[in-house]
Amino acid sequence: MRSVTHVLVRVVLAAGLPAVLGCASVPPAPPAYPSRAVPVSVSPPAPRPAGAAPRGEDTDTAVRPASAVEPVPAFPGLNDLLALAQARNPDLAAAAARVGEARGRMVQAGLYPNPTVGYSGNQINDGPGTPGQQGGYVAQEFVTAGKLRIATAAARAGVSAADWQAASTWFDTAARVRTAYVEYLTARAVLRETERTAELFAGGLDRAEKLTAGGKAEAYDVTRLRVETVQIANRVGGARQRVAAAERLLAVAVGVAQLPAIAEGELPPAVALPGYDEAVELTGRSSFVLAAAAEAEQARGELRAAEVRPVPNVHTMTTVAHDYTTRAPMASVQVGVPLPVFDRNRGNIAAAQARLVAAEAGVEQARLRATERLAGAYQRYENARRQLDLYRTRVLPDAAAALEQIDRVYAARGERFLDTLDARRVLTQARIDYTQTLGDLWAAAAEIEAVTQPGR
Repeated sequence: MRSVTHVLVRVVLAAGLPAVLGCASVPPAPPAYPSRAVPVSVSPPAPRPAGAAPRGEDTDTAVRPASAVEPVPAFPGLNDLLALAQARNPDLAAAAARVGEARGRMVQAGLYPNPTVGYSGNQINDGPGTPGQQGGYVAQEFVTAGKLRIATAAARAGVSAADWQAASTWFDTAARVRTAYVEYLTARAVLRETERTAELFAGGLDRAEKLTAGGKAEAYDVTRLRVETVQIANRVGGARQRVAAAERLLAVAVGVAQLPAIAEGELPPAVALPGYDEAVELTGRSSFVLAAAAEAEQARGELRAAEVRPVPNVHTMTTVAHDYTTRAPMASVQVGVPLPVFDRNRGNIAAAQARLVAAEAGVEQARLRATERLAGAYQRYENARRQLDLYRTRVLPDAAAALEQIDRVYAARGERFLDTLDARRVLTQARIDYTQTLGDLWAAAAEIEAVTQPGR
């Protein structure tokens, strides 16, 4: 019986070695996606001082060429918000979990089938009190045609696709946080300018009423000014609501219910971006396109796996026992393969071929969608840049000059007080429009960076 046991142990070890030495492999650690801060004062430029360069020769344009722009430090608070989003945003958590799922599938795809160990008894009680043939068996399926290697390669491409999809999720999340923060800063700046205008007109209304009482202004001027004062007060309320909504939307973009205190910050007046043609080239290497390419590679591997599946695996069973009738050890070996007569996996092969065609088309589809996003963002960016140049070189200097001239007239003659208010309103509105346009510029820049992913 001891010899039978020794034989059984040797057979178990021999049959189990393929399972122990299976072709599973441990994938590399997933790449880290750094939180790259977009350097983004909503304060409009100061009026042009006397003796400054004439229009058309301004040396400090709103948006300079990329080659002339020095790196601008990240504005306060953004890095903290991005770090909070990285830790708390559910989209990022879900993307990371999908990467873990893909890695688990890759490990599983390369594991060898487990052997089966069991008891075998034959011819029991053939004679009076005869135990017959008592022993055990080991059954093992041997995988052929490199199926495990092919399945592992396909699953590894799936891990790569999940990794790139997680990177895309990060860049989209970071762009939403940046855009929401830009909107918050813009709303705060617009509120400050609107409140300043409201205070100006409230004081102007008191002054106009005194001038009317002294016969130096007409009553209809006071009425008109009162209407404008009420309208500006209404705009203050709207600006405050915008700030509150921007703060809530910023919390949603970060992925939290409520944000901690947000650091004060302003949008710098310059941003460096690549040219459109260079940006289009960058989109071809973006995570969106690379994820689609990895999915196509995975589909290609799955097609190959479907094609080799009809190749039969080898099934073996080895039995060792002791015949108590003849008092002699015995052994038997069975080897079999399934014949692919009826099922040659043709349906799964056809489905895998269709998936591969769709996945390969998805690569170009991802590239076109990224280019479409980029084209819209660049249109908004270029439009905002053109308007900013116009505000800096024409609108704001002219509005400031008009106010200065009217102030001189009022200071010299004591006349046209209401005109001074109008000039201040025009200048303040120009500053508000400048601020909003600057916010639009940075929102477009955040979208462009999400697509081009510089520094990845």
